[in-house]
Amino acid sequence: MLRRVAFLVCLVLSLVFVNIALSALYYTRSQALVQLKSEEAKCLDENETLKIDVERLRSPERITSIAEKKLGMQTARSNIYVRE
Repeated sequence: MLRRVAFLVCLVLSLVFVNIALSALYYTRSQALVQLKSEEAKCLDENETLKIDVERLRSPERITSIAEKKLGMQTARSNIYVRE
């Protein structure tokens, strides 16, 4: 009878320790998931900002302005004919 009680006590204690270990693991994984979700949101925001910057830098007006001011280029006239 004493062996059965000792076995049951050991079994209950083992189950308690396993439960504590699983709870700790769950908490750690949950915290990691929250951190990753936060990082994902930050990266998505940064990506949107970068897309807007790319569109602004790609604008024809900006490129024309740089070509004229910094490179001294001029817009070609449309009435130039080439003879072959």
